[in-house]
Amino acid sequence: MSLIEGRTALGGPPSVAPGMLRLAVRAGVVMVASVITCALLAVTLPAFAGYHNLTVTGGSMGSALPTGSVAVTRTIDFRDVHVGDIIAFQRPGAGVPVVHRVVDIRDVDGARTAATRGDANATDDPETLVLAGRGDRVVYHVPWAGYALVFVRSPGGIVALTLLAAATWLARDLTRSRTATRAHAMPRPHAGEAGALRAVAVREVSRLPAAV
Repeated sequence: MSLIEGRTALGGPPSVAPGMLRLAVRAGVVMVASVITCALLAVTLPAFAGYHNLTVTGGSMGSALPTGSVAVTRTIDFRDVHVGDIIAFQRPGAGVPVVHRVVDIRDVDGARTAATRGDANATDDPETLVLAGRGDRVVYHVPWAGYALVFVRSPGGIVALTLLAAATWLARDLTRSRTATRAHAMPRPHAGEAGALRAVAVREVSRLPAAV
């Protein structure tokens, strides 16, 4: 008995079969790919129904819209906005939309105005928003999907996805090739052996009692 075998027999860590390791790695890759695919579909498919998506880059909304999540919004008439809604609006001088919650609505000089605030902020936004025209209201959000969107849209992400698809296709072809090779290498009975087996089967059947 070798030293390695002795350690295994005495209760050492058992060796992992290469086939099991490959299966575990493959299952992990499939699981991660499935989660990423579902997240991307959840934020891209609604676009065909008129929805939009915004990547959350700040933490002003706290757990309601965590950093890195994607907010899926739908364009509505701003007259239908209510207190508690999370809306996206353009702040003067800002390059990206602000996504905050409506905390108060008032009529000022015939105009309907709203006070907004991030859930994680202690005070309201300095500018009062006039609720006129159309704007976007958040319908739901997908956590972490923003990171995935940024990655797949980057040059590195495109290269990585291409390599992953090529590796998956190659692994599938190798698996099929190995299966076909093993099936071809399996021993087949010779003609004499097959005849002997048939003769034995006939003798056994002839010994069975006849049905009445």
